[in-house]
Amino acid sequence: MAAKRKRTRGNGEGSIIKLSGNRKRPYAIRITVGWTENGKQITKYLSYHKTQKDAKSALRKYLVNPYDLNSKDITLDNVLEKWLAECTLTKETQINYVSAYNQVPRLHEMKIRDIKVSHLKTAMSELKPATQSALKNILRHLYGYAIENEIVEKDLAIYLKPESPDKKPRKPFNLEQINKIKKFKHPQNDITLILLYTGMRINELLEMKRENVNIKERYFYGGKKTPTGKTRITPIHNDIYHIIEKYYNQENEYLITKENKKILYRTFMATYWTALKEYLQTNQTPHCTRHTFVTFARKSELDRELVKKIVGHSNKDVTDVYDHSDIEELLAEINKLKYA
Repeated sequence: MAAKRKRTRGNGEGSIIKLSGNRKRPYAIRITVGWTENGKQITKYLSYHKTQKDAKSALRKYLVNPYDLNSKDITLDNVLEKWLAECTLTKETQINYVSAYNQVPRLHEMKIRDIKVSHLKTAMSELKPATQSALKNILRHLYGYAIENEIVEKDLAIYLKPESPDKKPRKPFNLEQINKIKKFKHPQNDITLILLYTGMRINELLEMKRENVNIKERYFYGGKKTPTGKTRITPIHNDIYHIIEKYYNQENEYLITKENKKILYRTFMATYWTALKEYLQTNQTPHCTRHTFVTFARKSELDRELVKKIVGHSNKDVTDVYDHSDIEELLAEINKLKYA
């Protein structure tokens, strides 16, 4: 009886070969991707596997549903770029989503096919709850685009569960704590002092660009979150002017930097705020500085309507323009603020 001949695959069906040497995944799938002018096959490796059985299974899946081999090398950044080019969401929503995406740089250069749920969860765990929600939203869009274009087969973002924002009342810092903060020795302590004297949100300050600071007339321009906040003027208190001037003169893109780079929120929390909380023996958050500013502004008898303008709670029409007299009035008012 004649021996059975081993079946060989036809051209274009791919092949499985065992690579030489001591490898963790020695079985490789090789696919024909074209031909030379002389009629010679041009091949490309599809994937590598521990066993021949795994390789055969992977090859069968590929033959049933072939995908563009180049998609294997597409990074999450590549998908973002392609998605933004076709995105129909409002510009404001796009900016909000991309801002959250920019806070997880560890994912940017990863090939999207290599990203695991654990990678996404670890990256998201370092963000504030509100930012976690924005990150999940943009990842849902990116995975949707990738699935539609046959780059990946599954939306991993569905497994992400953002934390619920903390709705507990924020407790202002008391005078004893403020005096301790002023004496706290840490390179980033200036940030907390600026927050206490401006009422700004932490991310507003960390994302404040140098171009949005008028050092001569002593004010910041712009913020975030609300339409009024994005157009507001924040006067620079005399007690922190020297701090702002120091950072301004460094001539970096962002006002507050470390080693000439913008300080990320998660870095600020991990390297500074944790140490400050231990020093003060408190669980207060950076947002408590905003409540502290409003509380002491009231104690210092600042005009309530002007305080609303400063912190971005005013009903001032966003199309209004602040003139010089407005700025002078805000400066005079904020310098009434005393932490004493």
